[in-house]
Amino acid sequence: MQPLSRFIWMILLILSLSCEGCKDKEPIEEAPKPIEVEVIRAAPGDVVEHFEVGAILQAEQEAMASAEINGTVDQQFFREGDFVKGGEILLTFDKEPFALHLELAEANLRKAEVILENSRKEYERRIKLKQDSFLSEEAAEQALRLFRLATADLDISRSNLNLAQRDINKTGVQAPISGIIIKRHREIGERVLPGAPLFKIADTRSLRIVAGLSEEQILHVRKNDPVEVHVKPFGERVFTGTVKRVGIPATKQGGTFPVEVVTDNSDQLLKPGMVARVVFSGQVHKKIFLVPRDAIVERMGEEVVYLVRDNSAVSIKVVKGTDFGFYISILTGLLDGDQVVVIGQEWLYERAPVHVRKTKEEIHR
Repeated sequence: MQPLSRFIWMILLILSLSCEGCKDKEPIEEAPKPIEVEVIRAAPGDVVEHFEVGAILQAEQEAMASAEINGTVDQQFFREGDFVKGGEILLTFDKEPFALHLELAEANLRKAEVILENSRKEYERRIKLKQDSFLSEEAAEQALRLFRLATADLDISRSNLNLAQRDINKTGVQAPISGIIIKRHREIGERVLPGAPLFKIADTRSLRIVAGLSEEQILHVRKNDPVEVHVKPFGERVFTGTVKRVGIPATKQGGTFPVEVVTDNSDQLLKPGMVARVVFSGQVHKKIFLVPRDAIVERMGEEVVYLVRDNSAVSIKVVKGTDFGFYISILTGLLDGDQVVVIGQEWLYERAPVHVRKTKEEIHR
């Protein structure tokens, strides 16, 4: 055999022996990497169910300043949007015709006083003549009638003077309440009759909301209950209110029960006419478990949540209860202290190794 051939055979023999050694070695399996999760610790608690109703903000108190006399508007001192205090003069009527009427009433009173005095003297004179038999009974009675008529005329004159004085006092129209001028109905120079509206005033320091509640909702609402009021332009800001009146019976339109809520508006941020959402407290659920909605996943056609036990994921079948939006109640399946996976559950499988990255605080609602 040639030297080159021997060398080639030696190389092949070495390679064959190396391969035989490889057949005896088995591959090493790596342990699965723990899945990072976040958990909450289940704890039973009391949960209040809430419901909301939309309604329009209204001024709690409104009043109309109206004319009480027949007159012509002379001056006005406030416009729409102005704030007025109760008792302030809103407008005045032309006083001249009322002043003339007052002068005439005063003159008529003085005249009536003179006529009464003369009638009294004439009556006394005729009574004396009658007693001395110089005058007939009929003449004396006539004097008495004239005296009584003069007395009545004096009373009428006094009443007319009081009315004239009252009318001139009414030429200045006062604000019946403190508040904002919502509407000014008249302009300078207009002639108005008694009862005509002049100014509409609303006290907006406190607003009211009349919400219509269903027969199920009304069972959970009581007078003086606190409520939350939300108004869209103010975003997440929450205004507080109080139930002032629970109406009975239900309205004919829609069969809802009117509930009046009042809310403080001393800062004048809210305006009548804005749309508000009123959040009421409803049914109280005692000693229930809550989990985030996303914590519930479907496995093999069943709804389960994953718990962490001995650093492994364990699935348990659960029965859902009341829906609270982001959270949902669990009727069966959870125990006090269970660590419920709320982040990472979509990647889990039975007995999957887990690493708890963070524990959220227990849910007590």
